[in-house]
Amino acid sequence: MTPSRRMLLVHAHPDDETINNGATMARYVAEGAQVTLLTCTLGEEGEILVPELAQLAADQADQLGGYRIWELRAAMDALGVTDIRFLGGPGRYRDSGMMGVPANTHPRAFWNADLDEAVAHAVAVVREARPQVVVTYDENGGYGHPDHIQAHRVAMGAVAAAADPAYRPDLGQAWAVAKVYWCCVPRSVLQQGIDAMAAFGDEASSRSHQRRRHPLRGAGRPRDGGRRRPVLRRPQGRGHAVPPDPDLGGRPLLRPVQQPGSRGAGRRVLPAGPGRARTGRARYRGLGGRPVRGSPRMTTVVERLGWAAAAVVVPAWLALVEVFWLPLRVGGLLVPLSIAAAVLGNLLLPAAALHLSGSRLVALLPPAVWLVVAIGAMNRRPEGDLVMTGGAPKAR
Repeated sequence: MTPSRRMLLVHAHPDDETINNGATMARYVAEGAQVTLLTCTLGEEGEILVPELAQLAADQADQLGGYRIWELRAAMDALGVTDIRFLGGPGRYRDSGMMGVPANTHPRAFWNADLDEAVAHAVAVVREARPQVVVTYDENGGYGHPDHIQAHRVAMGAVAAAADPAYRPDLGQAWAVAKVYWCCVPRSVLQQGIDAMAAFGDEASSRSHQRRRHPLRGAGRPRDGGRRRPVLRRPQGRGHAVPPDPDLGGRPLLRPVQQPGSRGAGRRVLPAGPGRARTGRARYRGLGGRPVRGSPRMTTVVERLGWAAAAVVVPAWLALVEVFWLPLRVGGLLVPLSIAAAVLGNLLLPAAALHLSGSRLVALLPPAVWLVVAIGAMNRRPEGDLVMTGGAPKAR
């Protein structure tokens, strides 16, 4: 007999489900609910921390994915989850690695998967499992991992498509999911982690200083009394999905997402309990990357080359406008529009280039190109006073 309560969790790699929602899964299994896990990749690019397994790495035998299938089944056995599935079957999609690494370009990388095809695979699972609740990541994958972002897209696309009777009737009878939850972490939990890192940095700095006294500081204590705080910078790109703290004692959260026609999802935030959500990963490599529904920050080589070309063409054209059109005289009086245009353009263009491309190198191109083109154009002007009076110079 099919259980009356059913939940589907969509995660990117083996172990993501345990890190984010392990306690949630165990709880609902214990209460008699049907818990289905849909994992999108085998986690082939995962970091290996056990020396004896180092040869399984992607740059060696590339057998980590098969090993992680076994790990996943062992973990689900401990949680009591029996319905374990892989999107499109085991090995259909490959771990894309962190944002900006060569693994992103692998032919089977989940990041490059055909979204329509991947959604169809997920729709088949939704219509078969018929869950009332779907759990996945937010639109930025929690912390910007490409596979987490793609898992969000697939899960949300599948929820919408599965409810449409006209969409792929061959995949089963239409099913409307009542609620969707995104894993997230309240600000207080992130702040506790930052404070712990800072405290650890203070202690490490003090111990290190005691081992090697600074020759220029007398007794060997730094000028701030022996305590140096690490510099914590916010990563570039889109930020974490961090909701305001409700009165939950700092516990991690699952954030409900309003579904069309659903009741009760609203803006409520439900406690998930210890160990159910986390936004960190070892060897963090940053946020951003391929645009998420129009996100302006781009990191791929082709996109950056495109913005670099724009950063050359636009200021070059504006420099020609400045030299040949804006300098003018009104009744013999010089109107310095070119100076104002040059100042304004060289303030705005670098800022725009940095915002759109995310590259400081691209941001340096507009003022450099502007200067070079302007100097070259002035040397070729038909008049020598740097002010166009209108019309071509008359022959004498």
